[in-house]
Amino acid sequence: RDLHSFPTRRSSDLVQVPATTEAADALWSAAGVVADDLTSQVLVLNVRSGGEPVGRWLTEAAEAGEPYRLTLRQLLRSPVLPWSLDIYVCATSALVRVAADQLGPDCPALVSTEGDPSVACARLLQAAAGSGSDVHWHADFSWPGLRATATAVKRLAARPWRMTPPTTRRRSAAAAPSRCAAGPSRARGTPVSPT
Repeated sequence: RDLHSFPTRRSSDLVQVPATTEAADALWSAAGVVADDLTSQVLVLNVRSGGEPVGRWLTEAAEAGEPYRLTLRQLLRSPVLPWSLDIYVCATSALVRVAADQLGPDCPALVSTEGDPSVACARLLQAAAGSGSDVHWHADFSWPGLRATATAVKRLAARPWRMTPPTTRRRSAAAAPSRCAAGPSRARGTPVSPT
């Protein structure tokens, strides 16, 4: 068959053209393409890992119970092998802050997607899942959060964490009266124990 006889679509029919540079970068990042390996980052707490020098840096930060911001550049230049049997994933850096303050080095390994998972986040979690870690995933109960959870379940064999209907209803009911007044500071009262 002649290639010209196949039905074709314009790329504009498939994806809306981004209106801003930031929107274009986000679209490329969602497709796994990153123009700048320093802007793709992941925030972690207590992710002890092998690999020099980045694995050592992660382990030193974990021993101090301090959050660590890891770039895609670091992961590409020095792959890491997370040692944790269980890695908990959350959607907000506020939980990482509270966990570091309250639990320090005793907190289980915690990774924040800070919204949509970055390429750096995906790469770290793929390394963890590939080394045998169980990934426990928590995201907001929104379409983007559910989509990220479904992707994590498919790609990482992740298990949803604290996303059962009763847990979601309790969190929604507790947050509803103070949502506008409390804003981001509501995280201070959020339990940080992943179990």
